[in-house]
Amino acid sequence: MIDHQKNLLILENLDYIKNYYDVDENKKSYSVTETGIKALIAWNKLHGFEDKLGVNMAYPEPISDSEMSLIFSQFQKNKFITKIWNAKLQTEDHPPSVDGFELFESLKYFIDNKLQKNLARKETAKQVLSAMMKGLVTVTKKMAESSAPAESDKKRKRKRKQRGRQQ
Repeated sequence: MIDHQKNLLILENLDYIKNYYDVDENKKSYSVTETGIKALIAWNKLHGFEDKLGVNMAYPEPISDSEMSLIFSQFQKNKFITKIWNAKLQTEDHPPSVDGFELFESLKYFIDNKLQKNLARKETAKQVLSAMMKGLVTVTKKMAESSAPAESDKKRKRKRKQRGRQQ
C-alpha cells in the first residue's frame, strides 16, 4: 500500500504540489503546480502510461525536448527511474523505481478528488471490519472460557482418585 502522507512531504519539497484552503469545500486541499503537471506529463510519456486524469488536456503548452531532457535528468538525480539493460530490446531502459512509481501515484491521488474519496471509503470499511473481527474473536474466547470446566475442578478430581488408591 502506498503511503500518500509520506510522499506528500516529498511532493511539496519538489514543488509538484501546494497546500491551499478551498473556500467552496471549506477545507484544506492540495493542488498540482505547473512544475508538477510538467513532471507528470513527462512521466506518462516516458513510461507510456495512460493519462486518465486528463492532465495533458489541462496543460495546453507542449513540453520542449530540452525541457523533457531536463526533467528526465531530474528523475535520474532523484532516483525516480532506474537505469537497466533490457535484454529483449538490446538497449538501455529506464523503468520507474519503486519510490518513483509510488511518488507519482501519490501525485495522481492528490490531483483526483474521486480517488481520495474512494480510498477514504475503503479505509473506513477496513476499520469497521477489523473492529468486528476483534469483537468476534473476543466473544469466541469468552464463550470457550465459560464452557470449559474450571481448572480447580480438574485438580480436585485427580487428587481424590489418587487418595482412594493409596488407602
